Amino acid sequence: MLKCGLLGEKLGHSYSPQIHSMLADYEYKLFEKSPEELEDFLKSGEFDGLNVTIPYKKSVIPYCAELSPTAAQIGSVNTYKKGHTSHHRSNQAQPHDSPPLRRKSLRR
Repeated sequence: MLKCGLLGEKLGHSYSPQIHSMLADYEYKLFEKSPEELEDFLKSGEFDGLNVTIPYKKSVIPYCAELSPTAAQIGSVNTYKKGHTSHHRSNQAQPHDSPPLRRKSLRR
């Protein structure tokens, strides 16, 4: 079973585990880590994939071998996937290209 979760510093408000339990058959936990715990956690291999939230969207970048073009462009990631020999990150959020912004002609 996949081991996934949300990485952040303060996550007590998050409904992510409940939401993910309704979506699919995988483990989804909250990983509340202090800045001092971040490096050891990322190197631990306790997970298969993470959603990354504030304050770590930029802090995880040095721990991966590869960035998606979007993540590289904006310097921030919100997903972190463990590979066999390396970690990969991307940023799925593209607010400048969302349908409401396109309709308002605010797209860059």
